[in-house]
Amino acid sequence: MAASIRGKIASGAGWIFSTRLVVNLLGLVSSFVLARLLTPEDFGLVATAIAIRAVVSSVVALSPGLALIRLPRIGRSHLNTAWTLSILRSCLVALALSAAAYPVGMIYDDQRLFLILLVISADALVSGFANPALIVLEKRITFWQLFVRQAAEKLSSLTVALLIAFLTGSYWALVLGGLAASVVSVALSFAILPYRPAFSLKRFGTIWSFTQWLSFIEVLKTASNQLEFFLIPAFFSTAALGKYSFGRQIAQLPVQEVVGPIARTLFPAFSMFGGDRKQLRRVFLETQQLFFFLSLPAGVGVALVAKPLVALFLGEQWIGTELVIQVLSPILAVEVLAGPARQVLMALGETRALFGIALKNMLLKVPLMFVGIYFFGLYGLLAALGFAGLVWTARMAIVSAEELDISLSVQLRYLARTAISAAIMAVAVLALQAEIVVAAPSDVDRAVSLAASVAAGVVVYLGCHWLLWLRGGRPVGPEQTILNQVRQLRQKTT
Repeated sequence: MAASIRGKIASGAGWIFSTRLVVNLLGLVSSFVLARLLTPEDFGLVATAIAIRAVVSSVVALSPGLALIRLPRIGRSHLNTAWTLSILRSCLVALALSAAAYPVGMIYDDQRLFLILLVISADALVSGFANPALIVLEKRITFWQLFVRQAAEKLSSLTVALLIAFLTGSYWALVLGGLAASVVSVALSFAILPYRPAFSLKRFGTIWSFTQWLSFIEVLKTASNQLEFFLIPAFFSTAALGKYSFGRQIAQLPVQEVVGPIARTLFPAFSMFGGDRKQLRRVFLETQQLFFFLSLPAGVGVALVAKPLVALFLGEQWIGTELVIQVLSPILAVEVLAGPARQVLMALGETRALFGIALKNMLLKVPLMFVGIYFFGLYGLLAALGFAGLVWTARMAIVSAEELDISLSVQLRYLARTAISAAIMAVAVLALQAEIVVAAPSDVDRAVSLAASVAAGVVVYLGCHWLLWLRGGRPVGPEQTILNQVRQLRQKTT
């Protein structure tokens, strides 16, 4: 059974990887182009509005799809109830954002936020009408439809945003691009899998019994995760928020792309094990190891090349963004270890335990952020975010280990090769960069430094990992998976 489920995870991950590769190559290009056409203040203004939407959305958060995935069978009444709840939630969010638009504009003394929030409220309303039947495909770990929807979303968003940015140079490029993506996504959801939903609350109790704690978790998580989007403009400026939000986006991108394809499959896959803790324990450890193997070098690598990356692609007006990338990228790479832990706790129905972890995280993170930014500015804020993130990851690891009867020493042993290899990679890249320092670097110099750093990092990391694996007696791990894939490729080509 475990082998079959691992196969489903790999198949689903393949589709999602293809999706995210296409989508985020487009997204990365559009982000850099938009950063050249717009200003940090434009990004900061829209980031403020999006943060307000996130806070409002969290108050009425529901995750009916997650509840349905855990059910042995999904009927029309389940899908119709999920659709009805989604629409009710989107209507509440849209009304709340519309009502808050004028007061927010007055509080920030910027009436541009008034119109932005009205458009974002329309976006929130549209997104709630998506086809609920797609959750059936996700439950089966069938993700081809995700490729179609997300690629179309990104293409529509990119087209609208770039067109408006070229014609007007306005922040409306970011706002209307998002609205276009939501409209296309909802339309495609019904084109991919025709389904005629109806209003119903028949299965509300079934859905709410699982999602109630997840809803509380969403409130706590949003309160702590969005706070910096309000603190930064209050202590600094909207432009400073623009640099922070863009830097965070770049820091998240490599980590999300290397583990995102697998992460989307974990909850439905873990749910298939039911009460078989032995098999679940094994797959959990292997998944956690794979996440770390992929995410840590990506996060550390982006931090190492942040300075030439920002100077080469963004320009002088974005100087300062590299600091955000350098601090957050490796922290976010470590935080991905909480992903498998969260999914396994959800699969086991331990949503109340997740709520406890989220509450403790908020009680630690929020005071640290206030203290950090008040006394030490942006450096203090970033330090607070990093420390709180590591503590949260540790708590998730401890609770999931207790549920699966895994010692922390076993988890650390699975992760040791990756940690050592990434550390050696960092030393090698820093030494290389020190050798190619140019007093007044041109764009060509920066491009050479960037390319050399990436190439050296990849070679050193994979080489160290391979040697440690051989020295350790070839234990179970991603190295064997890669070796098997190479052998299969050779067999197909001969």
